[in-house]
Parts: sequence; structure tokens; C-alpha cells
Amino acid sequence: LHCRASIIRIFKMQIIGFDHHFDLGLQRTLPLSKEQVWAALTNPDMLKQWFYPKPWQVINCIMDIRPAGEFSLHVQSPTGHEDVLQGCFLEVLKEEKLVWTRVLSSGYRPTDQSEQQLDVTVIIHLNTVDTGTQISVHTMHGSMKEQQEHAQLGFDERWSSALDQLTALYQQHEAKHQSVATQDL
Repeated sequence: LHCRASIIRIFKMQIIGFDHHFDLGLQRTLPLSKEQVWAALTNPDMLKQWFYPKPWQVINCIMDIRPAGEFSLHVQSPTGHEDVLQGCFLEVLKEEKLVWTRVLSSGYRPTDQSEQQLDVTVIIHLNTVDTGTQISVHTMHGSMKEQQEHAQLGFDERWSSALDQLTALYQQHEAKHQSVATQDL
């Protein structure tokens, strides 16, 4: 209930501040355009290729990219354990900002909290910089306990690894494209 009330308060205020007791954040500059990063964040086939750090894998992904739209990630651990992460998008500003939460499901329906691992709301901002795109990930939690648990699960390492995989995915694509272009000469 506390987290749902917080989400409602955030939207009414239209100001989202970072609280070191409840939030985790990461900021990186990727050598990619905003268009490339946005596509990787919003295209289910692309997201499956980079979003979870290897050797984990996303085996199914559903994304209805609009406010109240569903997102669902079906992930598998190296040992075969499967988990489904579900929620809904709260805000979508193309190539600028993407906000989703696991506190609500599609259509802004409350989720069954007994099935959720962590109640989180994630805010991603994209900004163009000289060397590519700066991505800012702000993850809000309903309690300090959840924030600490998420940090211990490797928030920084997992996001960093996933973003490295995203960069490598585009670099591989570019190398393949350049190889084909060279062969055509």
C-alpha cells in the first residue's frame, strides 16, 4: 500500500527526487545513439538479447509500450530456474524517458504482492552527449529493506553487465554490417 500511495503522490507532484534510503541509481554513457538505446529498451526481440546479464537469459518478453501497457519478462537462470517479472508502463516519452513499475499490472491493476520479488518503479532517462547517449536508471523501492536487498542482489553489477551486453550487441551488428559492405566491394 505504501508503494502504491508513493506512485500516486509522484504523479501528482510531477517531481521525482532521489532518496538514498529507498532508491538505487546508475548512470552510464553508451557509445550509441538515443534511437539505438530506445530501440533496445522497447523492442522485445532486442531486449531479450541484452537485458539480463549472461548466463541468465530472457526467454519471453511482452511489451505494450504505452502508459498502462503490460510488460512481462520470462527469465531463466543458468540452473534452469524460471521467473516471470511483470508490471506496467507508467510513462513513455519516445527516446527520452521510460517508466515502469512492478507494483501495478497492465491497465494500472494492482499486482498480487505475494508473487512479487521486489516492489520497484524504474525511471530511465536518455540524453544525447558528445560521445553517445547518457542513460540514467533510477529504481525506487517501497522500503529500505527492499532497497538493501536489491543492492545485495547486484543492482550495479547487473545493470552494468546488461549495458555492456547492449553495447557489444550493437558493435557486433556494426562489424557484421561492415564485413558485408566490404565483401560487396
